[in-house]
Amino acid sequence: MTTSLPSFRMPELLAPAGNYEKLQTALFYGADAVYLGGETFNLRASSDGLTLQELAAGVASANARGAKIYYTLNALPLQRDMAALPAAIEAAAAAGVHGFIIADPGVLRLARRYAPEVEVHLSTQVNTTNAEALAFWAEQGVRRVNLARELSCRDIYAIRQAVPEMDLEVFVHGAMCLAVSGQCLLSAWLNKRPANLGRCTHPCRFEYRPLSVHGAPGGCGTCSGPETSLTVAEQTRPDSPLWTVHQGETYSSFWAPLDLCLVRYMPWFIRTGVASLKIEGRMKGAGYVAHVVDAYRTALDRAWQLVNGAGKAVAGGAEGGEGSPVAAQTSFDVAPFMYEVMNTATRPLGSGFFLPEERRVFSEEAAAARPFVPQPLVAKIGEPCGDAAWHVDLRGTWKTDAPVTLMLPGLRRPLLTPDIYTLENHRGERVDALHSGTRGILRTEFPHVASGAFVRGA
Repeated sequence: MTTSLPSFRMPELLAPAGNYEKLQTALFYGADAVYLGGETFNLRASSDGLTLQELAAGVASANARGAKIYYTLNALPLQRDMAALPAAIEAAAAAGVHGFIIADPGVLRLARRYAPEVEVHLSTQVNTTNAEALAFWAEQGVRRVNLARELSCRDIYAIRQAVPEMDLEVFVHGAMCLAVSGQCLLSAWLNKRPANLGRCTHPCRFEYRPLSVHGAPGGCGTCSGPETSLTVAEQTRPDSPLWTVHQGETYSSFWAPLDLCLVRYMPWFIRTGVASLKIEGRMKGAGYVAHVVDAYRTALDRAWQLVNGAGKAVAGGAEGGEGSPVAAQTSFDVAPFMYEVMNTATRPLGSGFFLPEERRVFSEEAAAARPFVPQPLVAKIGEPCGDAAWHVDLRGTWKTDAPVTLMLPGLRRPLLTPDIYTLENHRGERVDALHSGTRGILRTEFPHVASGAFVRGA
């Protein structure tokens, strides 16, 4: 029996943190919660992770901001790995984490035994696609389920109606995986590094080129020329044939799909009652976290005002079928958010599986409407070091003969023009430029400079 949906509530914005700096960046730009891992048992084993001391400090920082920390234990461990799990669970619980993200039933069972006070969230690795599965996991003590990335908006809507008591979490931004909810064997096959143990080398994103071309006389049946078989090699092993790809002169990342970007559907997620909107990217840099969290935080806040002020007629509804988002949300201008996230994109940004009848490439649409010029990061503002002075950590080259943009939360982007700031090197000497990897000093009377903010080209 279908149960009516609850009244609107603000979804949680859940951000990635591969290390302590990214955790602090996510909190600075307005994440409601941050997911992160330690040094074991998480699906990003090659990220830095957090030590137990950093984890405790991160929990304290999150608590001070009213945010939460979710600890990833979402690897699919082998039997030889299980003995170390109880200690890892107890240590994370002692540090004060607000939830565990788990994929394996055995890990779930141990978490309920060794840290029953910590709520459990089910990872997308479990590939949850229907309401009966959610009901089963609820019986096992799961509080929240991250739905499979293969679901469309209609699927999500139907599940939300069927199981309103379960918190739903949905990925809204970041890399897509070709495997079912990330359960892939390519890395294990090619590099002996299993993705399901957190050691994925992302061979789907490697680049390939042809080694040899073989034609068959019969033709392909649908093309005018003969059927062609193209043997390819991957860039790091140029003499080892792997598989087939379309012919080209340069290497091609032919396995990589579009990255996901659902920022335009924030009103729909609010109306549907999704509890948490998740951003992918623990392996990406702090600059990525800054751009994407700020864009989605601001978009979500504006969508919340729109939904509560204008209601169903504006915010989204049944156009295109029950549960589908309104195709043209004219009162929700997504352009500012798209241009922000395009600064971090390494491939086109699109709708993934979200739209049932089509697949859209939003970054191409945005660039067609207005030419996009990337603005590279130049620095991050550190701690104050005197009156109107701050340490700065350089992420690129910063020259004082041009303005720069200060990235403040809420998508505020004031300019620092050359007439209102100076730079000094680590010896306190005034300079015309600072370069990547160094530390310097920014001097300015501009009142809105804040520790933790990033600076990029204007």
